[in-house]
Amino acid sequence: MELYHYCPVPLENGSVITPGNWGRIIRQYPMPDNCNAIVVKELLLENIRLHLYPSYPSRLDCAYVCIGEESAKEFKSRRELHFCYHVDLVSPSMPSFQGSWKHFEMPPEALEDWHRAAEKYWSTNWATESPNTLELLTMSPIRILGKVSL
Repeated sequence: MELYHYCPVPLENGSVITPGNWGRIIRQYPMPDNCNAIVVKELLLENIRLHLYPSYPSRLDCAYVCIGEESAKEFKSRRELHFCYHVDLVSPSMPSFQGSWKHFEMPPEALEDWHRAAEKYWSTNWATESPNTLELLTMSPIRILGKVSL
């Protein structure tokens, strides 16, 4: 399985990225004045995961990678100023989950809709439903193999 990671800083081959950076950022958002859709989405996803899928890795404590070149190419428009790296998992036996990074692209209008969308995120087989937008949430650190241009 080909794995790709986007990062805003240049990294050397062999560099290791530890899981949890996205959660670090989310946890530092000022509250409540700057509570925005991203924070609400992530907290709702975490709530659903804890209650219905506790064995899945937390989005707040994991590392993210695009699964496959097509997913990485599609994701590029979201991170145009970032570097794209071909990566591998340092500890592939660590818990992981295949999701779709595109699932929450258009935010639902009501909190009830967001709740249903969060349940769908954790319960859907995205490999068949959205194969070109696959992301791997992994508790494994990821190792940079090389920078790529997609």
